[in-house]
Amino acid sequence: MALTRPPEWLYPIIRAVNAVTEPVLRPFRRLIPPIRIGAGALDVSILLVFLIVALLRGAVARC
Repeated sequence: MALTRPPEWLYPIIRAVNAVTEPVLRPFRRLIPPIRIGAGALDVSILLVFLIVALLRGAVARC
């Protein structure tokens, strides 16, 4: 399967999402290296961020 570029109209949305998420994910990406899968790599830092957010939400909900 060949990867293609997204359409031009999608670039502002991609930049906006990246501008919001990258400051949160960057420290975790420094700590957790991507998992190599063949010629590619899987970034698992987003999973850790989701887990931490879920735990914090649960802790705050109990208070």
